[in-house]
Amino acid sequence: MATSQTRISAAAIEAAAAAARMRGGGRFTLAEVLAGLPEEAVRDELAERVSRLLESDETLFWDESGEQFVGRAEFFSGAEFLITPDELEIEAGILIPGHRFAPFVSAEVFPSEVVLKDAADGQELPRRKYEGELTTLFPYHMLLGSEQVFDFFIAEDPVNQEVVSRSGSGKELTLHVFDMRAFYDKHSFSSGDALWCTVQDWSKGKIRCRFLSGEDRRNDATRGWCERFAEALERVIDRFEQYFDIPEQLAWSFFEDGALLRNGDQAASLDEFIRMTDRVEVAYDAGHTALTRRSGDEEADADDGGAMIPEGVRVSRGMTDSLGGILQELGLAITPVEIDGFILDCCYYREFDFESFFARCFGREPLTFADEAQEAVFRNYVEDRWEDLTGNYNRTDDEPKAELRSSILDLVETRLEFLNALRGAPDAASKLPEPEMRRLAELALYLDELLRLLNSPEHTLEPEEADAMSETIAGVEETQEHLLEHLDGHLAE
Repeated sequence: MATSQTRISAAAIEAAAAAARMRGGGRFTLAEVLAGLPEEAVRDELAERVSRLLESDETLFWDESGEQFVGRAEFFSGAEFLITPDELEIEAGILIPGHRFAPFVSAEVFPSEVVLKDAADGQELPRRKYEGELTTLFPYHMLLGSEQVFDFFIAEDPVNQEVVSRSGSGKELTLHVFDMRAFYDKHSFSSGDALWCTVQDWSKGKIRCRFLSGEDRRNDATRGWCERFAEALERVIDRFEQYFDIPEQLAWSFFEDGALLRNGDQAASLDEFIRMTDRVEVAYDAGHTALTRRSGDEEADADDGGAMIPEGVRVSRGMTDSLGGILQELGLAITPVEIDGFILDCCYYREFDFESFFARCFGREPLTFADEAQEAVFRNYVEDRWEDLTGNYNRTDDEPKAELRSSILDLVETRLEFLNALRGAPDAASKLPEPEMRRLAELALYLDELLRLLNSPEHTLEPEEADAMSETIAGVEETQEHLLEHLDGHLAE
């Protein structure tokens, strides 16, 4: 005999959910959906099936109990967030959609299909095509996830297929961007100013924006927003681990703390958040990129505040929560991903002297720690990473990646040598033009993503991918060399 579960169709459950959603203005409970099913249904038996069906609906959020549901369209309606165009965009009179709108609109809305209107007059901001180098445009799309961004580039314009597959070809990417020239001119837009955006229609990707002067933005409010968003994001990471892609993680983080979407003038942009936070990072995991806690070690969740404090060492006055945080506090430009790369490079070339590796990464001059405790924690982080990677190195799997990694590390060492020299000459560093320094940072970010793939034991490098990556690295080398020559020229003046 058929049970109530087989008698009740998915369509009937969806109808009951839609009715409950409408009655509650987007908010409803599992019990309300069950109550809306036909009387003959044995509702207790259906609860698990209904819950699974609701949780598979990408238009909904739900709480940890699995009892409360919220429609995304209703949740994001009226939500406020900031976008901070950078100097390249301001100078070119454009706004690159990239990842800027992804958490705030339906996944069905393509980035370049977002409708952006000027709140002052209700007029839709026009679009136009823009061409730029892959390494220049990649950072604007980083939070789409590296497994999606290249598909996005190809979908944007067929000509991008060759650029993505053969990055050293000399051709430029073609993207559809917002033409902001009139808007920027009207407001005398400059670096630090922002677009204060409000969601009008989540499902159709309709957004209105107005001008927010940098003079009206407070640094303490921006930092506070970043800390609060990091806390919400960490809760999402703890709850779902790396199951979601990055835009989904960000959307869920706003659901975790809806107050982040109000009082947009007190907020930070996603670009500012990624630049300012030392609590999360982009990591390649289980076949896709996701945001993870900066320290990927289990000890980060311990009661000592997250730091791997060696036994017998007192708590430090300085940063100890993560390796990335310590590097930042020491003023070192090297990243944890690059450190892993140097360790794997040592493994491949059978160079197993730890002190030589340490000097290669951090120089031979003493580092300026806050105290001995911070130094002990730092050494503990690095030594644990060294022991883990050298102890589990798989030469057979790593061999196809090793030479590409070495090529990237050559570029990293060249950049680090330049930046480390600036640490001792702050007056000279102040002379350097910001656009060129920003460009150097963008190249570093792009190389970091390539290293992340090469370092990952889960990532198998196909011959075609290796050829394309080799050409990409050659293109970055040429660009970095030109940039450093230009910057050296400024220092010599």
